[in-house]
Amino acid sequence: MAGISPITVSGTVTSYLPLTTAWPSYSGCASQIIDNDPGTTVTALFVNDPKYANVVAGASTCLPPEVSSWWYQSETDYGQQRPTVTLLGGYDFTCPEFYSTVYSSTAANLLTTAIGCCPS
Repeated sequence: MAGISPITVSGTVTSYLPLTTAWPSYSGCASQIIDNDPGTTVTALFVNDPKYANVVAGASTCLPPEVSSWWYQSETDYGQQRPTVTLLGGYDFTCPEFYSTVYSSTAANLLTTAIGCCPS
């Protein structure tokens, strides 16, 4: 599995976890919908949000281990900037099995890409 080598900028090392293989999609995952920012005037609903299992007791995760490693990292340890940051994807990012990429956007800094996956 090809990936991107770690990149160092201003003393911070950024590592990438490749998601180049589609992971299984389970039927129960389709109902795991969460309002990402409750209490605001703008509703932002997400399916399979990494924090769903933390918000809903007993919920299982529908995401691959790479997503959990990325999501649960801490950018700081006891107020100190961590020397390593981990990001998903890199050059390749694949939606889950039976999903299609319906949205892709690269940020102005050309370092961040967002994708949207929907059931096929």
